[in-house]
Amino acid sequence: MPDIAQSRPTAGAPIESAWGGAVHDAVEGVQSGTVQVPAPVSATSQSATVTFPRAYTAPPVVVVTPAMAAANRFLMATVNTITTTGFGVLVTQKTDAAFATVTPVNWVAVGTPA
Repeated sequence: MPDIAQSRPTAGAPIESAWGGAVHDAVEGVQSGTVQVPAPVSATSQSATVTFPRAYTAPPVVVVTPAMAAANRFLMATVNTITTTGFGVLVTQKTDAAFATVTPVNWVAVGTPA
């Protein structure tokens, strides 16, 4: 994304179209959501795929975090295979206890929209 700090408009001044376009692209380039991943059991992993509502010009930066609080269970969510249209998420449970619920994973992607 372009650095827009150098040409920031002053209060009350008209906004230069290039600066306004850069701000627009930066805001439009942020997408987020939640994906439901099947429950990993007994120290295993499960995966899911996310398709972005709007594609990017290049693979964006993606951050994920499991949104489930589970007593005595360690869950880890990681991103794999990021493309311009989506990504894969892998949830791993590091304990031996089984539980039969899906794991919601929150995600945020930041990049330049197509």
